[in-house]
Amino acid sequence: MAANEPWPKSKRPIAAFFRDHAGVIRDSFRYTSHRFGTTLLVWLLIGTAMSAPAGLYLIQRNIEVISRQWDSLNSFSVYFKVGASAGDVEALAQQMRNQIEIRAVTTVTPEEALDEFSSYIEIVDAMTLLHSNPLPASARVTVADDVSVARLSELASQFEAADAVEEVVVESSWLGRLKAIDELVVRLGWVLGILFGTGAILITAASVRLALEMRVEGIKVLKLVGATNAFIKRPFLYFGVIYGFGGSLVAAMVVSAALILLEAPFGALWSSYGEMVNFQGDEPAFYIGLVLVGVIMGVAGGLVASNQRLRKINIH
Repeated sequence: MAANEPWPKSKRPIAAFFRDHAGVIRDSFRYTSHRFGTTLLVWLLIGTAMSAPAGLYLIQRNIEVISRQWDSLNSFSVYFKVGASAGDVEALAQQMRNQIEIRAVTTVTPEEALDEFSSYIEIVDAMTLLHSNPLPASARVTVADDVSVARLSELASQFEAADAVEEVVVESSWLGRLKAIDELVVRLGWVLGILFGTGAILITAASVRLALEMRVEGIKVLKLVGATNAFIKRPFLYFGVIYGFGGSLVAAMVVSAALILLEAPFGALWSSYGEMVNFQGDEPAFYIGLVLVGVIMGVAGGLVASNQRLRKINIH
């Protein structure tokens, strides 16, 4: 066959297509397994690069879930001054109930607060040494669902001005801070995603380039017998797929380990605020997406390395 003559076509193109790709895949696995130390190092580097943006994505998702849940918060807590009489507490509670926008008012006496406090914190013996109950009476105020956050704050300010009230806590006041954190995490995630994604592609490209350099003479022979660049690049793209797939699995394991370590303290934190939030991140779709991103970056790295190197190979 003359140089640069077109590569002969098979009479059964579909079968030949799958047969050729199967052979290339076997050769690619054989190459990476024979150099498993190098392959493992590449997987670890890519996995580390993918873990940071993937972790930030999960943090952002959980913050978003909490923000949506807090958007619907329709209550605030009123803490009375220590020593406020039961009459003062009940009078203000009745004044709250008379408001059309308020749906329910639940009062907690100092004795009830002490019992609840003692059930959570094991300091019962220490509390018995006190001559008086240091905890104040309080009230949990629930408003109608259609009351806006701004109106909720107005109602809270109105009752905070009462003489018997020490403090009014509006849980939704955290919402603005939480959304600001959410926006920061989103932007940081994009920045790290671009930086680490580019780094993962370059790591893959460097590894594929190393494999390509070892086959330069064979590539020259293929070019002499008329093989196309697409045919020559095929094994190096599969190298990229293997590197990207393995790196994404490493990232998935790192993220899973982080989820296991953080799920319990995360749940305890939000339950302390009286909220039940399911930790987001263990869905199969997330891990499937992570693997797809890794494979895409691997293919991109293989393309970068093979395109750059093949242009420099001269068979004349």
